[in-house]
Amino acid sequence: MKRISKIGLIIFFAILIAGCEDVLETNISSQQVVLLSPPDSLVSTLTYQNFWWQELAGADNYNLQIVSPSFTYIKQLITDTTLYSTKFSYSLLPGIYEWRVKAVNFGYETPYTINRLIIDSTPDISHQIIRLIVPPDRDTTNQAVFLFDWEGIYNADNYNFQLFYQDTQVISQVLVADSATHSLVEGDGSYTWKVRGQNATSNTPYSSRSIYLDTEAPGTPQLITPVANASLPDTIITFSWNRPSQSGSSVRDSLIIARDSLFNQPMISVFVPNTTYQVSLGKGTFFWRVRSIDKAGNRSEFTPARKLIIKVIPLRLTNTRNNR
Repeated sequence: MKRISKIGLIIFFAILIAGCEDVLETNISSQQVVLLSPPDSLVSTLTYQNFWWQELAGADNYNLQIVSPSFTYIKQLITDTTLYSTKFSYSLLPGIYEWRVKAVNFGYETPYTINRLIIDSTPDISHQIIRLIVPPDRDTTNQAVFLFDWEGIYNADNYNFQLFYQDTQVISQVLVADSATHSLVEGDGSYTWKVRGQNATSNTPYSSRSIYLDTEAPGTPQLITPVANASLPDTIITFSWNRPSQSGSSVRDSLIIARDSLFNQPMISVFVPNTTYQVSLGKGTFFWRVRSIDKAGNRSEFTPARKLIIKVIPLRLTNTRNNR
């Protein structure tokens, strides 16, 4: 009987917890998402559109769908995506579209709100925006050969691609394709790439991004404390080291502590943004080493390993007798 009672209690509390979760979830089923932009029935010549709606209290995420020409007659599903923000950008070809959004949480969802959108064809591309794809903006890399890729736009005959090194233009070429491959032969440093669309009567503005090339490995750190073969009491140990000055991208350090000198089974392996680390290891013999890794992925050599012995210091018994 006691066993059955315990099982019954477990089932009861599981149902109670599940019910509480449902109760705590806001019922949003009678509410509606307010669409902000583009406004309903907009006729636009801009192919790159920013979809934006009002945040709904109680929503965990949103479902956005875009179709052509309408939800009652779907010839093409453009996108069907779950979003945790209230903004989404997308490039559309000239045509007729409908887009809709609903809010969702664990237990409920709103009905969809629908807007209509028409993208009109025009040879004037001066108000269009080139969307750059790769490399990402402010990327730091040690790879000198790059694929530059962007999203093509309707009515652009070609694209002007420009590459700058330390603010000096090193490449300017007209391309029919919406990508280019180039080697960053000028060496380490900051690069900027720009693209604009062109036709016989108009140009888009330039879209630009920056990248940083760093192919040089950081210098090897120098260990400071604990000193080699140190014998310390079982307490919090402070590991510290010096890092040589760096001229490339930002650096963090990899600290490895193991019980064997070959570091086959590290007990601690952490990335440290500064040059100190504190930890309590317990009694035993340990080995530690450090190396630097920069933002581009270049790695220094490991420092020579240091041995560390931690031992328990026996407590001294004090004489409690009174001197007479």
